[in-house]
Amino acid sequence: MNFGLMDSKLWIKYNQLLKEVGFVCDPLPLLEFEYPEKQEELMGLISHEQVPIVLTSGRAFKVLKDFAQKTGMKPSNLYVVGKSTAEHIKKLGWKIVAEAENCESLIAKVSWDQELPLIYLCGNLRRDILPDFWRKNQVSFIEKAVYKTLLTYLEVDFSRYEFALLASPSSVRSLTQNNRFTNEFLFASIGPLTTTAIRKAGYENIIESSDLTISTLINQLNELFHNKTSNSQS
Repeated sequence: MNFGLMDSKLWIKYNQLLKEVGFVCDPLPLLEFEYPEKQEELMGLISHEQVPIVLTSGRAFKVLKDFAQKTGMKPSNLYVVGKSTAEHIKKLGWKIVAEAENCESLIAKVSWDQELPLIYLCGNLRRDILPDFWRKNQVSFIEKAVYKTLLTYLEVDFSRYEFALLASPSSVRSLTQNNRFTNEFLFASIGPLTTTAIRKAGYENIIESSDLTISTLINQLNELFHNKTSNSQS
C-alpha cells in the first residue's frame, strides 16, 4: 500500500481509481474558489451569440454555462484551451472556432483578426501568454476575471506520505509555501506547467503525465511503484 496526498477537488473524482490500483490518498484543500461575478456585468460584455469568447479553464466555462442557461444564449464563437472543457462545450451544442491543449497552440491556430474585441473569461491567477501576445500584436480584447483562486498554504505532516498528486501550478505553490519535502518525496504532475512550478519550488523527483490526464498519471504512478516493489524483492 502506498500513501499520498492530492487536492481535495481531484480526490472526489479520482479516489476510487486510486484505491483500485492500491493507493491511499488523503485529500488536501489546497485551493478554494470564489465566483463574485454578477450576471449583469457579463450581459454588458456578451450581448449576443457571435461575441468571440476565449476560455482557458473549466471554471471560466462554468461561469459562462450558468450565464447562458439564465439568458437562453447559445455561444457560437468560442476559442477554447483544454480537451475536457471543449468536450463539455460540444455536448451543449455550442460552436467552437478553435481549440487547443495549451495557450501556445491556440495562438498558432488562430489568425486573431476578429472585428469584435475578444472577451477573455479567466481567473485572477491566469497566465500572461495570451494577453501578452494580444497586446504585442494589437489584438483588441477585454479581460474579465470571473472567478478567484485562493491558495490555502496548509502546513502538512508528510512523514507517512510518499507522493503528492498535483494538477496546477497554484496547487504546487499552495503545498510548498509552508512545507519542505525530502529529496525522495515524489511529485506527480499533470503536465509541463505544473512540473515547472515543482522545479521552481526546488524539487526534481517528478513524474509527469504522458498525455495531460489524471487517469494516465495514476497508471504511471502505479507502474512506477510496482517496479520499485519488484526490484526490491528481486
